[in-house]
Amino acid sequence: MFAIFFVISYNCNGNLFMILKNETKDKKKLNLHQGHRKRLRDRIVLTNCESLDHELLEYILQQPIKRRDTNEIAHRLLLQFGNFANVCDASIEELMQIDGVGKATAIFLTTIPKMFQIYKQSKEKSKPYIDNQRDLYNYIGHSIEHLPYEEFYVICLNSAQKVISRKKISRGDGQMVAFDIKQVADYCKNMNATSVALVHNHPTGSAIPSPEDIEATKQLYFNLAFSGISLVEHLVVNYLGEIFSFSKEGYISEFASKKTLLSRTKYEA
Repeated sequence: MFAIFFVISYNCNGNLFMILKNETKDKKKLNLHQGHRKRLRDRIVLTNCESLDHELLEYILQQPIKRRDTNEIAHRLLLQFGNFANVCDASIEELMQIDGVGKATAIFLTTIPKMFQIYKQSKEKSKPYIDNQRDLYNYIGHSIEHLPYEEFYVICLNSAQKVISRKKISRGDGQMVAFDIKQVADYCKNMNATSVALVHNHPTGSAIPSPEDIEATKQLYFNLAFSGISLVEHLVVNYLGEIFSFSKEGYISEFASKKTLLSRTKYEA
């Protein structure tokens, strides 16, 4: 009787130990799995998605596949289809032939090109055209003309006159704003701008630019021109709704003429 009790007790303890041991293994496995996913996510962020096909695919597969290692599945997909684009272009039926890829995952992968297409179309539609003084005023001038302090914006455009980006480059106390011309020029170059427009406001008084405004605009014009970027406009607006256009008032043409003269002089020298 004692021997039977001992065996039963031993078996129960043994089973309990095995259960606890298995649970510990499962927890360790889960923690390692979560740690790998975090490291992969961090790599994707740090490299700005400039990762190998299999790392990006592995990361994407984590969305429909929550509790499995997606690394091996990503490798199997790339081995079968060759590259990331071919994986996304494959049919649902073809994708489901790969071990580890269910219907939901296959459908998810086939929607990636559609999502990217919608993203591109939406992004293009959201870019306003800046083709003239009124477009520029409507884009940003009207939103800063009433401010009690001075703000200065640079707007980068592509070859189709669509806005690539805009940035507030300085803020002043109402008398004047100061900005680093080289930093602004470098920003425009980094944005791959074809042309650039400037807008700033005068919180008090006339919209007519100060001598400092004119000189800073001229210096920026030449700095951008040496990088192949055109400064096409500079608007000054004020709280009365007045607008001063450097282009309309002939300043941009004047700068262009001086640039041509300087280039000709340098060439002849």
